[in-house]
Amino acid sequence: MAGSGGLNTVSQDISGKGFEATLPGGSNATDNFISNNAKVSTAQVDRTSSTTLTNITGLSVNVIAGATYNFVARVVGTSTINGGAKFAIGGTATATSVSYTGKNYNGTTTNASTTTTTLGNAVGASTAVFTDALIFGSIVVNAAGTLTVQIAQNASHVDTTSAYVNSNFTVTRVA
Repeated sequence: MAGSGGLNTVSQDISGKGFEATLPGGSNATDNFISNNAKVSTAQVDRTSSTTLTNITGLSVNVIAGATYNFVARVVGTSTINGGAKFAIGGTATATSVSYTGKNYNGTTTNASTTTTTLGNAVGASTAVFTDALIFGSIVVNAAGTLTVQIAQNASHVDTTSAYVNSNFTVTRVA
């Protein structure tokens, strides 16, 4: 790390590929680093005969009051056309403001794409075969707590809707 004119350069060699970032600020680049928190789901979550959103195991991140975060989640799973799937960003944190979009896919076909401005509201809701979903947005946190990725069936049915292990959630503090 070298400082010059109020900028700090951080270099790291990762598997032979160079990486360099210049950060604004004083003498210590870590003073100005904005945090990034990535999670990977640790257990398969199955929903059967239920449209109630439930947390996906392992996809929960702590956030602090007054901070602004961008987030993106990728949920890999499956459903039948009978139950379909819907998703949300929930948790215990409250928002001064939030906006997020959910895109529900069956392979390369988009089943649904919707946006909300309320934590816990379903997005990407579709009664169709689901293979993966992308949820992305930003939040200004009012009260500290957690942000958590959630899944449910879009229509209650005995067929199973699942979120698989290795789905992921990345939350980046930007202010």
